[in-house]
Amino acid sequence: MTHSNTNKHEAKPACSYCGKGVHAAEHCYMKQLDDMAKQLTSIKTGHAARAATASGFSPDGEDTGSASASAFSITSTTDDANNIWIADTGATAHMTPNCAVFASYCSFSTPVRLADGNIVMSAGVGSIVLVPHLGNARGPEIEFQRVLHVPALWCNLISVLYLVRWQNWSVLAEGDTISFRRENTLWFTAHINECNSASLEGEMQIAPSSSMVIAPAAPSKQFAAAVTLPLDLELWHRRTFYNNCSGG
Repeated sequence: MTHSNTNKHEAKPACSYCGKGVHAAEHCYMKQLDDMAKQLTSIKTGHAARAATASGFSPDGEDTGSASASAFSITSTTDDANNIWIADTGATAHMTPNCAVFASYCSFSTPVRLADGNIVMSAGVGSIVLVPHLGNARGPEIEFQRVLHVPALWCNLISVLYLVRWQNWSVLAEGDTISFRRENTLWFTAHINECNSASLEGEMQIAPSSSMVIAPAAPSKQFAAAVTLPLDLELWHRRTFYNNCSGG
């Protein structure tokens, strides 16, 4: 009788999951640990996707557009790359590799697809201020929010279609000039060169490191409602001294 019980015990198959022991797969502790790890990964992925969506950025990442590939035609030095901003109809978000131009900034990571198909990650997001040139005059300062800091990028991009679709700007291209209007008022322009690349006429204001607002938190839902609009002195004062991601 004892010999028969021993044979029955030895005849039990090993666990179909770990291959060890005589327990059933549904009771395997290794399977339970692996299932927990998969659930945690799924939760983290879901949180990342929801964070990107809440901030107004696509959870699948952003695109630089094809204009960035032709920027070599108008940027020959590092200084050029820092000063020239391409008006890109293919870029899905404003982007820059230059952290010195940010007036406000917080860490934020999202995939960015370059013109050559490579994927890089953003390091942060924030606001920048354009000082436009309108003919021989200096125009009112304009703040661009939701600007991605992408260190691996080698040119600065302003997303034209984002301004049109989400920020109610009107864009008109005539001859070698692109005009950007809001409420029937001309605020800034871009010059189209012989290579059909358009760069903003003006310069970005370099924020002193002592006055740049650095927020530790990731972008919140406030970013989805962020606007790109002309700055008045009072608004600029608030943006400079109030420490939050939306800048307001």
